[in-house]
Amino acid sequence: MARRSFLVLVGSALLFAAVLVGHNRHLFDRPVYEDGDHAANSLLVLRAKRLELLHGHYSRHNFHHPGPAGLYVMAAAEGVLHDRLGAVPAPHNAHILGQLLLNAFLLGVVVAVVSRSGGRLAGAAALVVLLGYFARYGDPVWQHWPAYPAFPIALALMVSAASVAAGRLTHLGWLALAGGLAVHNNVSVVPFAVLVAGYALACAAVRGGLRLGALTGRERRAWVIFAAVAGVFLLPIVLHAWRHFPGEVGKYIAYGRSKAAGGHSLDAVGDYMVRTLTADSPLGGWLVLGVAGGAAGAVLTGGPGRRFAAQLGAVGLVACGAMFLYVRRGLDDLSLTYAGLHFGAVLLVWGLVVVVRVAARLRCRPQLRAAAVAVLAAVGAWAAVSGQFANRYPGMPEAPALAEAVLADPRWADGPPALTLDHDVWPETAAVLLQLERRGYRPWVVYRYYDLIFTDAFRPVGVPPPFWQLDVGPRNDAPGRVRRVVAEAGRISVRELDTRLRPGEPTPVGFWSRPGAAKPLAGWHPTWSGDEWRSGGGEATVLLDTGGPLTGDHRLTVRAWGLCDHPSRPQRVRVAVNGEPVGLMVFPSVVPVDQAVVVPAAALARSPAVVTFTFLDYWSARRRWFHGEVPHTSVHVSSLELTPVGG
Repeated sequence: MARRSFLVLVGSALLFAAVLVGHNRHLFDRPVYEDGDHAANSLLVLRAKRLELLHGHYSRHNFHHPGPAGLYVMAAAEGVLHDRLGAVPAPHNAHILGQLLLNAFLLGVVVAVVSRSGGRLAGAAALVVLLGYFARYGDPVWQHWPAYPAFPIALALMVSAASVAAGRLTHLGWLALAGGLAVHNNVSVVPFAVLVAGYALACAAVRGGLRLGALTGRERRAWVIFAAVAGVFLLPIVLHAWRHFPGEVGKYIAYGRSKAAGGHSLDAVGDYMVRTLTADSPLGGWLVLGVAGGAAGAVLTGGPGRRFAAQLGAVGLVACGAMFLYVRRGLDDLSLTYAGLHFGAVLLVWGLVVVVRVAARLRCRPQLRAAAVAVLAAVGAWAAVSGQFANRYPGMPEAPALAEAVLADPRWADGPPALTLDHDVWPETAAVLLQLERRGYRPWVVYRYYDLIFTDAFRPVGVPPPFWQLDVGPRNDAPGRVRRVVAEAGRISVRELDTRLRPGEPTPVGFWSRPGAAKPLAGWHPTWSGDEWRSGGGEATVLLDTGGPLTGDHRLTVRAWGLCDHPSRPQRVRVAVNGEPVGLMVFPSVVPVDQAVVVPAAALARSPAVVTFTFLDYWSARRRWFHGEVPHTSVHVSSLELTPVGG
């Protein structure tokens, strides 16, 4: 029986792989250069290839998702298909193929579990149902953006959980594999995975599946495999939390306690669940009622195959409860249906309930069974050939040429450029940064805001040398003081800026204005308005491009105001330039004021100049209203000015 299950798994997985890869043959000869989220994920894949990655892809909520399993799959695909075999023309082609093959394997697991628990005819019917479903709605199996793979993962999780709950402990390994992939995929899937897997294990405990002495050798081995697989998936999460305590887990808790999470009405939650369950089908609730009613009717009728079918239905109900809790208490924006893409697998699971019961009845009727097999073969062939399984993601073909244009500057030999960007073109910027990284070059991305998206690899090492600055922005929106246009492609332009500080002229430090003369090195955070810097601890540093050593004393003027829960308490700020203390500034709360200190000529003999602010009265907020807020603060800074004394 085990050998038959293995053959079913291999055969069905190969069939799904043939369909998916066959519809994506262009990946073997047409290079895809990723941008946006895909480029950001590829920067993490490079870390995974070095076995350095312990967390998942980034979230818009200022944290990373729990685990890197999907990124390691892409890293393995890149290493084998692109680096070693040369089967694809670009690394991202390998990433897409790796995701397609993983999806095919997960669908093969579903067919193998159904076949083992519901019979061979049920397995064959499940295979055709999956092909037919994805022929009509194939996004979850051909799209490789992280939210889409959650669907086949959730499907494999629920089917294996139902099998374990029905008493087949030998499928514990598949439960651990699918559950681990689900947890690693997205933090929104964690409640779903924990409750579904917990239900299956509870059923196993009630049936006596935890009394090791009463288990067969195969079942004991299944528990060992379950523990080993679960441990592999838990390891990077535990290591990351230990190395960066409390790590991402602490951020999840902070988000869950913030006003951004949950609090939706029951009507809004129900509407969101129906939309995600039916993939925004115009039939909406009627489709849910029809499929759920059919599943309930199939379970309530007598006959063979009832136990497994009943557990499939029950697991779907548990998944509904998990989704309700997440949407009600954890989701901030109900317009973002991608956060619930995995929930759509519940409708497919309830469809499998009907398939399992019908197949069980047909086993006793040879004539009808033969006709059913012929119909299944015809429908399966039609779905495999005519289904929409092609991944047409175009990427950014111009990215390599843009990177080469940036690398053509001989000043790279003295040090990398500083890089600022208009946030509207961050997807294209990610594409260029990835191409530079693949060639072994890293510019300094000025704002730490982008550490989450681009990784923290693009920080300056020590104090940058006399620098040059590049800016990426829309073609029709050039920042001031452009020195030259380096390259243009699509809607973006890469320009070199004149960043020299002009004595006597205030230099704005706003996040969105991409200033040139003053750059935040460490300790600063953008404000919500983006017009100032906000201190984020006891010390912060600024880099001033003075254009070379300055002669004579200069007056450094800073416009800022204090932030404190006690408005009557001013904020004292000690100032040093190139390591030499130059004075103390005092900023009252709420009201912006100019404060100045005199910087002696000796402190400005080195360019660029590093200005260090030490916040003597920085404080911790008693309650942060949003998880992304900095825990400590002192002042907001809006501009700096350096003027010769007497000038």
